[in-house]
Amino acid sequence: MKNLIYIFILLSTKIFAGGGDIVGNGGGIAEANFVHAFTNLSKIIQTCINTQSCPNLSESNFTLLTSIEEISRDNFRKIEKLKFVKADKNPGLFETEDSDEVRLAVTGLSEDAPIYINLDLLYKTVNGKSIPAIDVGEIVSILVHESGHNIGFHNHSILDYLGSIIRDYISQKHNSYQYHLEDMDFELNLINYPEYLTLDQFWVSWGEESRDITEIIHRNYFCDDGSKPYGISFENVHRDKTQDYGDKLSLPVKSWVKVTCFDGTLKIDKYLELYLYLIYEKSKKKYSTNYYLDNLF
Repeated sequence: MKNLIYIFILLSTKIFAGGGDIVGNGGGIAEANFVHAFTNLSKIIQTCINTQSCPNLSESNFTLLTSIEEISRDNFRKIEKLKFVKADKNPGLFETEDSDEVRLAVTGLSEDAPIYINLDLLYKTVNGKSIPAIDVGEIVSILVHESGHNIGFHNHSILDYLGSIIRDYISQKHNSYQYHLEDMDFELNLINYPEYLTLDQFWVSWGEESRDITEIIHRNYFCDDGSKPYGISFENVHRDKTQDYGDKLSLPVKSWVKVTCFDGTLKIDKYLELYLYLIYEKSKKKYSTNYYLDNLF
């Protein structure tokens, strides 16, 4: 029988309250995507630069992008910088001086300035359902732009250009999966990074909840020598048939996981299978998630 490597059984979605949660803002899938992009912006920019995936930049633009990466590294735990607000409750906040355009995000020209996100533009209605109006690549572009303002840089055109470079890079690495269970939409987002000694970013969001699957695995998985993995990568994400267990519906989503350990001399890869269950408890009308890892080979 295969050896099961259990992470945790999540019967309550409140157990994990670390980087996978939206802090102080509540909100939905779009807000969760902003939080995950914000906390990983430094890593996204670093991998673009280090793998030479970013196009040739002028010396000044390279220096500016490097400065944006540095402030993003300092800010990655300061999720409270993101403020999700409605435009009608904050007249003039998202208006521009030189046009009638209403902006999706604004900030100030200092490191500690909040980044205000316009809730009115985060969602759109399609077939009677409210869905995110922008994807993760567009969110990353916005955060590059606003972080550039936070280091005191004014020029919108140059920041838009740098944002578009990082957006194009991450769009090649990002996949999104949407699943519907009962009355709830779940969204899984995966960013695959090209280097083996790094952690892919994989998170699931639903309603006002969000969980960072990469963080959960990294926090609870140990290599044979007791150390933490250097790399975690995901591939072959797919769903199975929804199961009805009377009071509980369970939609299984599976993914192969490669965990990379390093003993100081050799790189050791272990291949696992992630079982992520999207759950609905009928009697409580409650949605949650549930995870475990199984040896693949």
